[in-house]
Amino acid sequence: MKNRLLFSLLGAALIALPALSHADEIRFDFLRVYNLANGKAVAVAIPVEWRELSTTRILKARAAARFIDESGHQVEISAADLERAAAAKSIAWAAEGHVKIKVAAR
Repeated sequence: MKNRLLFSLLGAALIALPALSHADEIRFDFLRVYNLANGKAVAVAIPVEWRELSTTRILKARAAARFIDESGHQVEISAADLERAAAAKSIAWAAEGHVKIKVAAR
């Protein structure tokens, strides 16, 4: 079941990324998959310019995914956003201080 979700999310990202690269929005080049404390996995799309602050992809309960953006500001994707995306089998798209939850293939 976990592998099926992961492949669905990765497939959706591979389909969406070429379209996004031609748009005026921020380009997403990295898809990170995190394991949440509740055992669910969630995919997070981040811009290529961002870097992760944590070396682990296993998040503790109520822990946010943390990044540094291109201007050096810390960006957090809240645990609530990550859990909501995981529950909806969606991808969390992070950009310019906000997070969008977009549905992947179900």
